[in-house]
Amino acid sequence: MVQLLFTFALKAQQPEPLSRTTYLAMDLSVGGGVVENSYLTPLRYGGTRYGLHLVVESPLTKRHPLFLRLASDLTYLSSVNPSKSALLEQTRYVFQGEAHYIFSLPYSFKLSLGGGLRGLIGGNALPSNVNNTTSFDAKLDLVGSVQLAYMLPLQLFPATFRLYANYGVIGLAHHVGYNQSYFEVDSQDGGLARTLHFTHLGNASQSALLFSIDMPIANCCTLRIGYCLDWDRLYMERRASSVFTQGAFVGFSFDTLWFAGREAVQSKQHRPVLFSNVFITIEQPKLIRNIRV
Repeated sequence: MVQLLFTFALKAQQPEPLSRTTYLAMDLSVGGGVVENSYLTPLRYGGTRYGLHLVVESPLTKRHPLFLRLASDLTYLSSVNPSKSALLEQTRYVFQGEAHYIFSLPYSFKLSLGGGLRGLIGGNALPSNVNNTTSFDAKLDLVGSVQLAYMLPLQLFPATFRLYANYGVIGLAHHVGYNQSYFEVDSQDGGLARTLHFTHLGNASQSALLFSIDMPIANCCTLRIGYCLDWDRLYMERRASSVFTQGAFVGFSFDTLWFAGREAVQSKQHRPVLFSNVFITIEQPKLIRNIRV
């Protein structure tokens, strides 16, 4: 009789972890976007989007597979209506902070799961609308996120691939009614507090996808290229606003030492936070055969 037993094993953290480094990336992006803002216009506008992005991944503790992911994005979108007779300009700043837990998958893949807060502020300008020329955006979302990473096992070219995605769950958003004016909010009962509304999956949708490749160039620098996609929609009180953008980016990434006193400075072995020896390992299925005659 042949018995086939499949088991998954979880390995404990290794006792003496290597010093880990903080990952820092700075990028410039160019792409396209589509804007819908019923407060300013019933039409959809499309155009070119430019962005400046900063990403930081830093270890939270020395002996636990946890790291802090910070992201900061400043974008500008210049769009026109279908007849190209009017210009709508949008500027947005997004800051996001998340805590991630690292798992080691088979074939040297690294998976991190986490969540955090995503804050957004921005403005829209439509000079051709004489009644409402501007609108203001502000949101705070609770997001869940996942990241999958892989480093090529090549000594001369250890390129790193990252695939990151997040999705907003609940939050707060600044939102005025269909016939309300931004300039009259302060004079109304409750003031700005009346414009804050609870968001959830029924009236808001926010998601982002980012794919990047870090390619070391000799011993001088690490080039980072990739693709980003972002979707943000809000529908309240007969007003809809949405922004869909995508684009390619290019920049540089760095690994800086995590501050851990003399031990980190004198150590000759350091690892990026995602690829250190501090993680929980999920092994491949093991095939055990017991053969009885």
